[in-house]
Amino acid sequence: MRSYFASSVALLSALSFAGAWTPITSPKKNEGLTRRQYVETLSAAVIAGASLPKPAYADVTNKVASSTALRSVKRSQKQLKDLLPAAQSNDFTQVKAFLRTPPFAEVRKNCFILVRGGEDSPKAAELDSAYKAFIASIEKIDSTASLGIRGRKIPDLQMSDEYQVIESAMSDFIKVAEEAAEVPVQYME
Repeated sequence: MRSYFASSVALLSALSFAGAWTPITSPKKNEGLTRRQYVETLSAAVIAGASLPKPAYADVTNKVASSTALRSVKRSQKQLKDLLPAAQSNDFTQVKAFLRTPPFAEVRKNCFILVRGGEDSPKAAELDSAYKAFIASIEKIDSTASLGIRGRKIPDLQMSDEYQVIESAMSDFIKVAEEAAEVPVQYME
C-alpha cells in the first residue's frame, strides 16, 4: 500500500513539474486552465497511477535476503551439535554462552527474515508455526539454564531432552523454509 501511494505521489509531482497539472489549491496557477483541461489531466494522472506495478504480497527485501538467511540458519544447525556436551552435562553457563555466540546468536533474526520472506508462499502458515516451535524450544532451554544457574534443581536428562527438541524443531523449520524460499515473489493482481 505504501509503495503504491508513494508512486502515485511521485507521478503527480512529475506531472506538476512538467506543467501538465497544477494543484487546485493555488488559484494563481490555475488561471489559464479550464475545467475541461483540469479534468482531462487529472483523469490521465489517475489512469497512469492505476497502471503502475502492484506491490508484492511478501516483503521483497526479506524475500531477497532469504537465501542468505537460510545459509546462516543452516550454519547454525551445523554448530548446534556443539551444544550437546554442555546439555548432557548440565553445564548451565556453557548452554547460555552457546546460545549467545554467533552464528547461533543471530538465528532468531535470520529465521524471522525467512518467515517474512515466505509470507506469499503456500507454506506460510506452516513456516510460521515451525518458527514459533523452534523459537519456543530455544527459549525453553535458555530458561532452564537460567533456573539452573540460580540454583534450582534440574533433572539430569531435562537439558538433553530439550536439546533434542531444539534439534528436531530446527530441522523441521529448515525443511519448510527451503520450500518457502523457492517460491518467487508474487505480485497482487
